[in-house]
Amino acid sequence: THTHTMAAVWARHAFRFAAPTPSVHTRLLSATPVVALNKRTRPNRKAKVPVVLLSDVDGVGREGLCVQVKPGHARHRLIPSRLAVYATKDNRALHEKEQVSQSKRISSAARDMERVQRYLSRNQLTFKRQDGNAWEIDASLIIQTARQKLGVVIDDDAIAMPQPLATFGTHNVPVELCTGHTTNLVVTVVPR
Repeated sequence: THTHTMAAVWARHAFRFAAPTPSVHTRLLSATPVVALNKRTRPNRKAKVPVVLLSDVDGVGREGLCVQVKPGHARHRLIPSRLAVYATKDNRALHEKEQVSQSKRISSAARDMERVQRYLSRNQLTFKRQDGNAWEIDASLIIQTARQKLGVVIDDDAIAMPQPLATFGTHNVPVELCTGHTTNLVVTVVPR
């Protein structure tokens, strides 16, 4: 039993000890499969793991992409900070479903934005003012009138007018519906 115990010790720790002298231990060790235990195996530094990015990451990629990154980068930074998930079959399928639903939401929001844009460009606001009196039409009055007469709710900061309207005639007032989407609202001021 003592010989068997020593063989198990030699098998587990062969990389730490010098080669054993020929004896019973050598015979027992040669009966077990030979594995290169005296060399420490290094991880493949070029090996990468696939991950699906949940948000944009500088130097790695944009949200939704399946990219290859080093295992340590994925394990220590991306996964714990919820910037990515491992690209398993289930995670890929789930993320693809989310992308499809998100693209549907974006396309419906874009359609709504186009509808509001067309509605505002087709309709106009008309203000009647007394000729000879001093008057001004500012952004807050335009917003309030658009809500009452057109049924459109415009944000307070959506109309950027350098100065209030103070002359009769037709004016194009730019309305920023959202970032990058601007339309002109036609405001007509006529005398009473």
